[in-house]
Amino acid sequence: MPRHPAGALVVARLLEAAGVLHPTPVLFVMPDDPALGEFRGEFAGLLGMIEERPKEMGDEESSFAGASDIVSSDELYARLDDEPGTRVDGRAFLLARLTDVFLGDWDRHRDQWRWALVGDEGRRRWLPIPRDRDQAFSRFDGFILDQARRTSPQLLDFGPRYGSITGATWNGRDLDRRFLTGLARPVWDSTASLLKTRLTDQAIAAAVAELPPAFRPIDGPRLEAALRTRRDHLADIAGQYYRLLAHEVDVYATDKPDSASVTRRADGTTDVALAHKGTEYFRRRFVPGETREIRLYLQGGADRLVVEGQGKGSPTVRVIGGGGDDRYTVGRGEGGIKLYDDRGDNAAQGAGINTKRWRWRPDSLHPKELPPRDWGRKTVLLLTASYGTDVGVVAGYAGHTDWFGFRRVPYATRVDYRAVLSSGKTSGRVGLGVTRQFENSHGFVELDGLASGIETLRWYGLGNETVDSGTPSFYRAHQIELAGGASIGFRFGRRNRISIGPVIRWSDTDLGSEDNKGRFIAVDKPYGTGRFGMGGLRAALLLDTRDHPAFATRGVTLSLMATGYPGWWDAVKPVGRAEAEGSLSLAPRGSWQPSLTLLGGGVKTWGTVPFFVAPTLGGSRMLRGYRPDRFAGDASLYGTAEVRLPLTRIRLVVPGQQGVFAFADGGRVYLDGETSDTWHATTGGGVWLSFLGRDNVVYAGAGRPTRGNEGTRFVLGFGFPH
Repeated sequence: MPRHPAGALVVARLLEAAGVLHPTPVLFVMPDDPALGEFRGEFAGLLGMIEERPKEMGDEESSFAGASDIVSSDELYARLDDEPGTRVDGRAFLLARLTDVFLGDWDRHRDQWRWALVGDEGRRRWLPIPRDRDQAFSRFDGFILDQARRTSPQLLDFGPRYGSITGATWNGRDLDRRFLTGLARPVWDSTASLLKTRLTDQAIAAAVAELPPAFRPIDGPRLEAALRTRRDHLADIAGQYYRLLAHEVDVYATDKPDSASVTRRADGTTDVALAHKGTEYFRRRFVPGETREIRLYLQGGADRLVVEGQGKGSPTVRVIGGGGDDRYTVGRGEGGIKLYDDRGDNAAQGAGINTKRWRWRPDSLHPKELPPRDWGRKTVLLLTASYGTDVGVVAGYAGHTDWFGFRRVPYATRVDYRAVLSSGKTSGRVGLGVTRQFENSHGFVELDGLASGIETLRWYGLGNETVDSGTPSFYRAHQIELAGGASIGFRFGRRNRISIGPVIRWSDTDLGSEDNKGRFIAVDKPYGTGRFGMGGLRAALLLDTRDHPAFATRGVTLSLMATGYPGWWDAVKPVGRAEAEGSLSLAPRGSWQPSLTLLGGGVKTWGTVPFFVAPTLGGSRMLRGYRPDRFAGDASLYGTAEVRLPLTRIRLVVPGQQGVFAFADGGRVYLDGETSDTWHATTGGGVWLSFLGRDNVVYAGAGRPTRGNEGTRFVLGFGFPH
């Protein structure tokens, strides 16, 4: 069980020792009462927890923590925008967040907090009240969850060592970037030191003693030892936390008329201050070695900004205006200052205003969906594996590194990489791609490259009725391929894009090598063998509205691609290739309903076509009962229908589903001069397993042709191919 069933009891005592406001939970057993009605059988006798909901009671003496008001996070945001004189107590929030990290409580999103207004008029401040501690001390351990943690780093494995600071704080990132940016590094260091001092051995032992008696011998010693070690390393994790937030910093004004000043000093430091009616409510000095960029959001009101001084190596400052009539004054020679304002009657002196509207749209209609990430970087590196009859197990690593940036969606720069080896061929595949997104634009540029020895696996000759009359190894072909391209493109929607750019392909199919000697490809000698290079231009369009690309239950896809190679390099005549494919996925509402995916497509080529450019059918994606590249021609048509049915819910530490699938594929190739009415068909099926949603799917299956004796083909992979 990832969650600690009694962890909240320990947390309450630790929060008390740390000096963090908190409600205290109490364990209860749900009584076996007829009032439960239809839920009696499921909930009677269950162990649960009741926690006070902090609220004000009309007078400060009766209210929680003596607060004059207690609000939710959403209401707090509105109050902060409207009341410049009342701010969140940043030091108190930092203390609470460092305690969260110490506890391994990663699920600290905005609904997990309430906020208490304390203090007298003129000195009022908001104090945080963390609640709902069901994820403290979570242990998401094991190989499967270690892999899942690479994409979902918040799945922490609580122990003596801290895990990813990004994962530990991810769910609370919007609060962190709003309420902790006013605190300099010395404040972080002193707060971590204070927390360490308060979490004495005695305090930790007393907290662990809050476990129910039956729990203590099972987990008490482990939990106490882990907490002591984590306490001793609070300074280190606090430093990581600070650096995570310090590189790109968001500073928010209010919806009132505010005055903002930016002062850049000769040593590269930058002072940012905010005031309302002469009363300052924010000030911080930013250090260039820590901070690369400052984003100052003026929000509503008729605001005034003054930028002064020059500093070599100072952080870039982006000032984003709101709906008021704003005035900007930037000193002469001030580089690194960027102004953005597309609303109101604005004026700027010493700098221009970028008036292009920010066009971000949320991926869902959820009112609390956060804006896209625009800070830091993220690396995802995963084990990948698949199986095919010819290539055997193809295993290796695949991943990407994303660098995020201001108004660049979904990222500023992405580097994709993949490296796999084949057990059935003494070869593999290495791929690399780089994408750069333009600022506040749907446009992008892209570079990609490929080196592979497993792209062309077999050659049976051209035609829709070629025979498989030799030994299985007779039709194998070995080829080394290098490919690359560059493109410029445009995104519209989440996964829709259009692009155009040059491409090159070079291959070496050595007919005299030991891998090809005596095989059919050496006998047939198709055009394009030997060393062969070609270059041309490619245009592509992709529309994709599927809910889950790895396991679609609804949505459509449409893919169009056209490539032209002029008659130069090793191509004796121009070559053209056009591809079209579309799919439809549908299912009744509900996670336990069957889904149906229908797919159809085709490829057409023109000119004198090298064999490795010819349309082919067969393999793990289409005509799955045939060997790879079983049929080749100058055109192809194909289609498939696949049904996936969930059967049972499973829990391999994390929730998942298990089910079965069945498919029927059909298709044929065309060849100029050949007369054939034959359509090839295969049927098959298998089992699948999903965990943590349907973006993580592994499947295994088999297929065979509906006629002939070419045997059964087995497949294994991550994510369905359609």
